[in-house]
Amino acid sequence: MNLANTLRELLWENPMTLEATRTLRRTLRTGSNTENPYATRSLNFFLGGTLCFLYLWTLFGIVRASEDISIYLVIAELFLLTLIVPCSLYGAIAVEREKQTYESLILTRLTPAQIVCGKLWWRVGLIGCVMAVFVPLIVVSYLSGRDYTPNLTASQLVWGQVQIFAWSVFLGAFSLWVSAKSKKGITALLGIVATVIAFLVMVPLLLSLFGGLSAPVDQSDPLAYRDLYIYGYDRSYSDMPSHWVEFMRRGVALTLGANLLFALNPFVMVANLPNSYNSAQTAYDLWCALGVHYWGVAVFALSTAAFVRAAVKTLRGLEMPVAEKVRKSRAAFGVGKAGA
Repeated sequence: MNLANTLRELLWENPMTLEATRTLRRTLRTGSNTENPYATRSLNFFLGGTLCFLYLWTLFGIVRASEDISIYLVIAELFLLTLIVPCSLYGAIAVEREKQTYESLILTRLTPAQIVCGKLWWRVGLIGCVMAVFVPLIVVSYLSGRDYTPNLTASQLVWGQVQIFAWSVFLGAFSLWVSAKSKKGITALLGIVATVIAFLVMVPLLLSLFGGLSAPVDQSDPLAYRDLYIYGYDRSYSDMPSHWVEFMRRGVALTLGANLLFALNPFVMVANLPNSYNSAQTAYDLWCALGVHYWGVAVFALSTAAFVRAAVKTLRGLEMPVAEKVRKSRAAFGVGKAGA
């Protein structure tokens, strides 16, 4: 019962979520606080109509092509969300701290957990809207090309959407945490971009450059080199000095860890959905054979919870100096002395 009350307080009855909903409705209806709301509203209708036309044109183009391009649409969906989510969250806390409006937010009755969940909850809705736009295109592409060999099966398409949603929410939680730790919006943006590029691009490049993607493994002992002779010693290490054995095992463990980062790359996970790995030949094949495409979603979910918790803890730390500043300002103006 307490868990249900907590979820209702953080999500459905969160004042931040309700206020954001009212602000969005007012903006779409009246054009916000612009000098000419009618022109703004007309522009919104024009842009919305143009986007609807382009969307229908793309949908009918897929039907006429009669070719299954669902895998490309899924990757495009993942790429778009990877761009949108950090851009919508990097300034959630950092920009408010930079503009010195976060102090007024702290002085309200909102708890740090409500602030974090309210900001993240809206982005989850944004993720759902983007995915809802792509789902009809993917389904139509899959059905129109079913006479040919499909790139993905129906179950793989569904699981691909689960992976994309888990990755997007994880990226949102990470961006929110970086925003809470940063004092300026540009600092938060650079930190998020650098981390995402390192994870999605630099790790695969370094692995391919140093041959980590083709590192052989032994299924019975993943920490042993397979079919490899080093200085006359075979993979059994029977005649190898103990310090060499430990050194080699540490190197293989590092390779396995780096390949795990590569296997958790969402683009790699989605692109390799049609492939099956019955036997492990390399370190990456080992993680795929162990089902990283499935329990990787749990890794994203647990990481999301960890970053949300870290963001809440960071905001609690920000409350103390603000409360002390308010106390000193009230004492300077004599507020509260009469009651004493």
